[in-house]
Amino acid sequence: MSLVRCNVGPTSVQLLETLREREIEHLNLDGNDLGLPEYESEVIEPLADYLKFNKFLLSLNLSFNNLSVETVTSLIDALCESDTVLRPDDLPQEEEEEIPIEQLLDEAEAEEGEPSEEEEEELEVDEEGEPEETQEEGEAEEEEAEEKEEKSEEESDDEDAEEKLQEQARLAQEKLDKQYARLFRSLMKEEAKARKASEREYRHATAKVADYLTVIRAQKQADKEKKIAEFCARRSGWSRLQYVLLRGNNVGDRGAASLARLLQNTVDLNEDEVNQIDEQLREKINQLIAQLVEERGKTRLSEAKEWQSIQKEHAAVTDKAESGKDEEEDEYAKDAPQVVFSNIEGGESDEEGNEPDSPLIEAELEGIDCSGWSLDIHPIKSGMNSIVYLDLGSCGVGSKGLTALSETLQANKVLTTLILRNNRFNTKFTKTKNEDGEVEQKEATDYVSPGFASLVKALGVNGTLAHLDLGYCNLQGSAVQLLASSLSGNSSLVTLCLEGNRLLASPPPDPTAESGSCLKNLLESITQSGIQHLNLSSMDLHEMLWQDESELLALLCQQLTSLYLNNTGISGGQLNRVYLSATESFTLQVLHLSRNQFVSEDDGQGVGLFLSQCVELSELCLDDHPKLSSRAVHEMFQNAPNCLSRLSCNRVGLSSAFVDSRPVFSADVLGNLSYLSLSDIDISSEAQLREWSDCIRSASSRLNVLSLWSRKINMEECLGTCIPLVNGLATLLYADFGVLLRFDGGQDISDTLGQMELTLTQRRLSLNTM
Repeated sequence: MSLVRCNVGPTSVQLLETLREREIEHLNLDGNDLGLPEYESEVIEPLADYLKFNKFLLSLNLSFNNLSVETVTSLIDALCESDTVLRPDDLPQEEEEEIPIEQLLDEAEAEEGEPSEEEEEELEVDEEGEPEETQEEGEAEEEEAEEKEEKSEEESDDEDAEEKLQEQARLAQEKLDKQYARLFRSLMKEEAKARKASEREYRHATAKVADYLTVIRAQKQADKEKKIAEFCARRSGWSRLQYVLLRGNNVGDRGAASLARLLQNTVDLNEDEVNQIDEQLREKINQLIAQLVEERGKTRLSEAKEWQSIQKEHAAVTDKAESGKDEEEDEYAKDAPQVVFSNIEGGESDEEGNEPDSPLIEAELEGIDCSGWSLDIHPIKSGMNSIVYLDLGSCGVGSKGLTALSETLQANKVLTTLILRNNRFNTKFTKTKNEDGEVEQKEATDYVSPGFASLVKALGVNGTLAHLDLGYCNLQGSAVQLLASSLSGNSSLVTLCLEGNRLLASPPPDPTAESGSCLKNLLESITQSGIQHLNLSSMDLHEMLWQDESELLALLCQQLTSLYLNNTGISGGQLNRVYLSATESFTLQVLHLSRNQFVSEDDGQGVGLFLSQCVELSELCLDDHPKLSSRAVHEMFQNAPNCLSRLSCNRVGLSSAFVDSRPVFSADVLGNLSYLSLSDIDISSEAQLREWSDCIRSASSRLNVLSLWSRKINMEECLGTCIPLVNGLATLLYADFGVLLRFDGGQDISDTLGQMELTLTQRRLSLNTM
């Protein structure tokens, strides 16, 4: 989530509450002024809690928020205390309405075991009814009686015919009723049997479903517990923050000291953690002692049984030896009474008494007590150990804060990038009296602060730091000399930025001195290190680039990948001297030479010879050379490598695209470029703009980004000249002609710039859909 300069101060509390439970990994709040008085008091607590308990955040950018020292210290302290544990019990419990399996089984049992009212009535009817055999016999007797009555009635002369008919009808009705009753009882029995069979089947199916539900719910619960455990594991432990950007805030020495604690490999345990560890250790000791007691008792029992076995074997051997003696004994010996010898250590007579007394053994072993033991717990634990990128540029870090950071940096094995840009930790003021007797503060020259000395010492020990930015830190000659001593042999440092430091603030170096200049020692030490990217911009190198330094710079160009020499005052002649000192081709891929003393064709030739050695160069920046004419640039690029993919010549004195009918940039150079910036050059007429447009369109084949404009002509009126360039160069995706869109769809689509932008937009969209 990126909210750069969005003024989130009024809603920052709600924002942080929303983010607290989110799994956002990158948060950019650059330039939101959260440190202003009206926001700081409300923001500090939720922001500290967010950093303490959220374990998903990987990068945090709080640059330029005007945070005070107290706020920064509170936030860093929250990170120092972020080793928290989230347990499943701490999570809110979700209520799920599920029918208990026992309820399903109880309902099934109730339906089977408790008959309904109708069933009870039917059962009563069955119970009141006679047994089946008795009922059949009664029915047979009734039928015989009926037959006899019919015969008697037929034989007898019944005087009243109506009564006879009524009686016959009544008997027939009774017979029919009895038949219906028998049929009804038969149906009731069949229904009861079928119902019971159905109930048994339902009960069996319900039990089967209940078993399935038990397995499903157990699996579901196990999966849920696993997910909760994984979530708690991710929300426990140290914060996993890797990138911290605090540039432009008032970190100061106090904040730097807090950061030093955060970067420690190990931190001290608090009292609660020590007590918890002590309890866990004692519990484990008691478990081990109980196990030892149990194993010791088993061992004693086995030893006792083995001893008994040995005694029995000994007795058997002794008896066998006694029986084998000579049987010729005198009569007195035969008649003498036998004497029974008993083995006091164990014989047949006391086999039963030699069983070991196990309760006694257990009583002896249970006497071990560890309650009085003192456990020596080393009160430290592993630190956060996750921050790999720390930006403290313009944070007011002084010598004391740098000392604290450097002491931690000596043992740190995680941090790879440290930006200390624009911090005055190497500045010291002394009080002196002027001619009028007034006390003035004067900056000490050639000063090396204790903090910087500690940093240099850490660089000699640390084997992890790969990128170090010390730009504009007021490093002078002695400080650079000290830094050079630690760089020699350092194979871990890859990037070093010394931009804007004042080498000439110290006494002028003597080129004939044996020790050499600080620049010479610096370049020499870098050639003996693993540095690949070097920034020496804004350092007045032109006054120190003598022959030895030129040779070392040439040797360095055969090692480096990126070199930044912006605003160093060097000339084309000095670069020519570096070229002449080279013994091999340069390995430079990125070269920035902006704002230097390139003013003539001779400078162009010198720079061109230097560029001819850069056979792998892919990016070149020559901005801010207004006196460098088209002819000088043409001389510069006559021998330029054809591998350039990015070229920037902004604010250069380029006017015409051709010199003596030859293009300023050859077709070989333009043909490989994907980025070309010619902003604010010296084009003074529409004809010259057309020349540049036609030259770029005809020679370029890979160009994606182009900036071409001049303030000396009305670019809005000359945009029609650039239409063939945009339409004819199919690879072009972004173009800048010094005119802004009006962001009015109706008006933009009708003018030249809007039409060109529409063409470029369609190209970009077509690439995204491929």
